[in-house]
Amino acid sequence: MPDCARLCIDCGELCRFCPSFLARESQFMEYICRICADMCDACAGECEAHSEDHCRHCAAACRHCAEECRQVAGVAA
Repeated sequence: MPDCARLCIDCGELCRFCPSFLARESQFMEYICRICADMCDACAGECEAHSEDHCRHCAAACRHCAEECRQVAGVAA
């Protein structure tokens, strides 16, 4: 479970970081969104391995975030 917690923290930090690139229409926003989508997928995969409610909620939120990030980045899942 410690690896899961670390990954969730890393993912959350990147998810908070990403909107600032979008807001200023940074030339790097698509790259950041791709990385964010990859990290969200990794976090979701780890959380799906656990049966706790908070892990299931986190996994669902991460899957949704990954989808949105891929839309912004213009890449298919």
